[in-house]
Amino acid sequence: MKMRNNENSCHASSFNQLLLVLGQECEADHKRSSTSCFVLCRTWTLVNQLIAKGITYRPFECMPKDILMDCMVRE
Repeated sequence: MKMRNNENSCHASSFNQLLLVLGQECEADHKRSSTSCFVLCRTWTLVNQLIAKGITYRPFECMPKDILMDCMVRE
C-alpha cells in the first residue's frame, strides 16, 4: 500500500476515516469511558513510530488536537 505525502487529502484513505471515527467515539465517550481514547492512543503511537522510521504520513491533521492531547496525557 503506497501512501502519498499529501496533507491536503485529509479524507483520502480508509485509515484516515478510521481515525476520524475513533476521534468521534473518543469525544462521545469522553465523560464515560476512555476505551476509544485508548484505541486512539495506540493508533497514535503506531503512526508516530512509522513517522520516526521515516514514513512521512500525517493522518492526524484532521483530528481534534485537544482530544489527542488529552488521550496522550492519560497514557
